[in-house]
Amino acid sequence: MICHMKISKFALYFFILSISLSLQAKKYFASSENVVLISLDGLRPDALEKAKTPNINKFKLESAFSLTAQAVAPTWTLPNHTTMVTGVQPLWHGVLWNSYIPSFGTVTVPTIFELLKSKNMSTALIAGKEKFKHLLKPNTIDDFVLNKGKQKVLMDEALDLYKNKLPNFLFLHMRHPDSVGHSIGWMSPEQIKAIEECDVQIGRFLELLEKLKMTDKTTIILTSDHGGSGKQHTFPNLVNSTIPWMAKGPAVKRNFALLQNNISTVSNAPTVAYLLGIKVPTSYKWQAESVLLD
Repeated sequence: MICHMKISKFALYFFILSISLSLQAKKYFASSENVVLISLDGLRPDALEKAKTPNINKFKLESAFSLTAQAVAPTWTLPNHTTMVTGVQPLWHGVLWNSYIPSFGTVTVPTIFELLKSKNMSTALIAGKEKFKHLLKPNTIDDFVLNKGKQKVLMDEALDLYKNKLPNFLFLHMRHPDSVGHSIGWMSPEQIKAIEECDVQIGRFLELLEKLKMTDKTTIILTSDHGGSGKQHTFPNLVNSTIPWMAKGPAVKRNFALLQNNISTVSNAPTVAYLLGIKVPTSYKWQAESVLLD
């Protein structure tokens, strides 16, 4: 009887240990070979209801999504995109300005680009605004493209880079909804048209993935950095701070509404690391976990 109890306890111990190890392995199992993070600058979730966006609509139906994710304060382009790649709030990463100021240098805290390079993964950044040069921390981004031209030209650059380099992580910034918002106004017919053009170009990227047979190996995150009203997004109110967040990939639930109330621009870096199977060092001090943790 005593011997049987000892064996039972021994078996129970190893059963619990095996469950624990399997959970840890699952947490850091790479579900994707490649991750693409697409940011539509200045995209309000309700603009997607007004615009004709068949590609984004189909993407949403095949994704896990939230239409109530949040930008961080200040609700500006550079602080929020820096937060996207650093996993921390602006007061932590220190990028509290919103223009390109060469003398300020590059971001100093660890980034998702830096983490992936430490694991011998390839990285790329394509942006439509010069201020993104502040993300160019030395030896962390293999390919950087700055293109302030039309959206088709920007996507031409993205398609060419992706099919020739297939980076493990591509961060693609599309500036036009924000640019038109500032010049003419948020939710104006002109801005809605700019969003519809973004949809066309995103469709081209999705077609390339299918052509390269990478759809089942790639997770795409589609999001924004802030909303806007009138011709500005200065104040961190709900209209300016509420953004869409969607993820579509081989291990992501389809047409699944994410009910977490803590999805924000802070969530992107840890989610990218999770999808690529990378454990984030505690020294990075990231302030969120992956949105897609089970």
